[in-house]
Amino acid sequence: MQHDRLVAQGEVVQTEINTFLQAGLPLRQFVGFETLATPLIDSDSLLQSIVVSDLRGSILFSASAQGQDPVSALQDQPLPIGETKTGLSPAFTIQETPQNYIAVLPLENKFETVGFLSITLDKVSILSAVKEKFGMVFGIMLALAAVILLGAFFMNGFRASVSGRFLQPFFAAIFIIAAGVVTTVTIQIYSQGVQAKASALADSLSTRVGTVLDLGLDLEDISGVNQALIDYHQRNPELDSVALTLNGEAAYHSNKELIGGQWSEPQNSFVYQQALVPEGQNSSKDQFSLVLAVPKSVVYSRVARNVKNFAVLFLATVFLTALFFKLSVVLEERKRKKEMSESVTAVTDATGLEALRELEYDSDSSKAYRLALLTPLFFVAVFLEAMNASFLPQLIQEVSVLSGLGAGFTAQVFILFFLAFALTLVPAGKFAEIHGSRGLLLTGSILTASSQILLAFIESASVWVQAYFGAGAIEILCLARVVSGIGQGFLLIGTQAFILENTPESRRTQGNNLIVYGYNGGIISGAAIGALLAVYLGYAGVFLIAGIIGFLCAIYVFVLLSSGHSSNKSSALEEGGDTQRGSLRQYLSGYLDLFKVLGDLKFLNTIIAVGIPTKAILTGVTIFAIPLILSTLDYAPDDIGQIIMIYGLGVVLASHFISKHVDRTGSSTNVLFGGAILSSIGLLLIGVMLEAPTIVTEFLNLNPERFSGWIEVTALILGVALLGVAHGFINAPVVTHVAEARVTEKIGLAPSTAIYRFLERLGHVAGPLIVAQFLLLFGMQPSTLLYLALAVVILGLIFRIVALSDSRPARERAA
Repeated sequence: MQHDRLVAQGEVVQTEINTFLQAGLPLRQFVGFETLATPLIDSDSLLQSIVVSDLRGSILFSASAQGQDPVSALQDQPLPIGETKTGLSPAFTIQETPQNYIAVLPLENKFETVGFLSITLDKVSILSAVKEKFGMVFGIMLALAAVILLGAFFMNGFRASVSGRFLQPFFAAIFIIAAGVVTTVTIQIYSQGVQAKASALADSLSTRVGTVLDLGLDLEDISGVNQALIDYHQRNPELDSVALTLNGEAAYHSNKELIGGQWSEPQNSFVYQQALVPEGQNSSKDQFSLVLAVPKSVVYSRVARNVKNFAVLFLATVFLTALFFKLSVVLEERKRKKEMSESVTAVTDATGLEALRELEYDSDSSKAYRLALLTPLFFVAVFLEAMNASFLPQLIQEVSVLSGLGAGFTAQVFILFFLAFALTLVPAGKFAEIHGSRGLLLTGSILTASSQILLAFIESASVWVQAYFGAGAIEILCLARVVSGIGQGFLLIGTQAFILENTPESRRTQGNNLIVYGYNGGIISGAAIGALLAVYLGYAGVFLIAGIIGFLCAIYVFVLLSSGHSSNKSSALEEGGDTQRGSLRQYLSGYLDLFKVLGDLKFLNTIIAVGIPTKAILTGVTIFAIPLILSTLDYAPDDIGQIIMIYGLGVVLASHFISKHVDRTGSSTNVLFGGAILSSIGLLLIGVMLEAPTIVTEFLNLNPERFSGWIEVTALILGVALLGVAHGFINAPVVTHVAEARVTEKIGLAPSTAIYRFLERLGHVAGPLIVAQFLLLFGMQPSTLLYLALAVVILGLIFRIVALSDSRPARERAA
């Protein structure tokens, strides 16, 4: 907001100097700088200095507020010179110091940039004003926190199940009130900031026109006044109109048709009007006024864009808050049961004996307690990996290019992660079968945290590695992604094994929902919060926070999650197996069941036509291609992260309802086929996002300039959301579908589903590689995804046709 204001004021001076330069005159000979700059500084108390410097940073002209030193463009921060991704030089750059914001605008002749114009704003005063606004908010937050504490205190006397039932909606209501207060204040601040630019434009233009009146000249004696207003309007397209009124009539107007008529306020606009009184005169018979009108829609859209970031953060915190609130209720209930069991004094104490039985390791209550402990662990493990979703592809691409390997190596780094992840699954499953799940959860947390810490210090680490081992940043990046892939594989299998250990067969579907919720909820929250943190902390800061969270997860596993019991199967292996318990050969023996699985037509049809393509679209399109394509189209990193978040929301919502439908009907084939078709439609919408504005505006006869941007973003959001819904149709039902395959009866449910999870990871690995080839062949543009949409439709039809050959319902086969 303040950046726009700075640039608007700087353009007043920049336009005059550039006009001078394009006449072929040298920058040092410009005359009239003080006349331009001093009125701007006098009209804005936050402006500290306006400086013209050459390319080397030497100050040529300067004007500053009283008691302030002039500040020129900083050579060690971005300057508006060179080309951006669009092939054009940047219109301006914003530099920042602890005390100031500096807007740097290029000064150009007909051929090149010859200097810089620097406008400095007092950062300390701006932050003080914001803190003053939020001072009241802080007081309200303290009051609401006190209300929560009092509510929790009064409910403490009830049973944990009862207090949890009332405390959760009570806390949710307080949370919504707090969010409403913060949102209201945020909207006020952003609204004032957006309107400040229009106010600055009015100040700068009135200063220029007022100079003519101060000299005692009549505006009618000056040629080009109306053209100057038109040019000013064109340079600031967010303005609805610019007018100079004389005694209420439009003497000059950016819309020539309105000149000479009575000026009237434009509808749905904010109007900024300043009276122009010649210097030394308190009044004049001719009342000149400068009037700028800004459409309310412009102000509201800019406010909405900034508030959107807060709304996304609010949604992400809802996931986290709900998760840990439920955990607190479970911990409190467990504590009460322990207290009751310790108070048992006689056999007749039925309540205490019941609590004692519920504390037994194999009781349903103990299993539910352990699952409640597991849920936040898996959620946070996915969360910390998703924090880099909005910027990791760009970072990998940048390191690959700087290492001389080219942009194409980006996909191979992605493949390393998913390859390490996939190859870990089967050995990890055998490890869990022999040793239990706790070791996998602990090791996975440590490995994931270590990979994030390694990326946080990749710059300093690469210097040391280069000096001693001859390797560089790209090798460290590859190592970090491999370690992260192994860690995430351990965490997934450890979580799955923990669920199987602690979930009754009648509730196994609910247990598996923990993975669906944790994975997608973690992606939603991690991508949103990580994208926002990247703006303020940079890539290294986000990686460092993720690493710290990972080590906290390891401590959580070590302290709270018990080791459990080894499975019966491991005991059988120990007694009758010819391999040493826990040997590498033992861990790798699960791969032998692959040959049995690949002989089952239903299993093979599902994995090739549905499972692998779904994961390939997830990694190749959602995680890899969309961030790169949108980055090429100059979408902001926080916008990219929020768009990825929409995918996760679609998966969570669709999976919640579709899982119930499949459990109720016992039929999964049609649901999987529907998911494939919806996936292709989602890819189609994303693919035509750039062409959609032309098609829709022509069909509905709309104004292209007004609606094109909205239509493009709408097509993108609908496509990503539909892609998420489609994968929600597939992720949970596909496990049920595979469980109905004949091979499951031969090798067992757990081994067959584990092998399916392993095989579908081939899509994880192949996705970025395949999509990267499409992008290289057809261009880094959304329309490339149309070819993928066609491929998904064809595979979906193949799946449906092959499925017709084995159409017996699951219940019939079970009978």
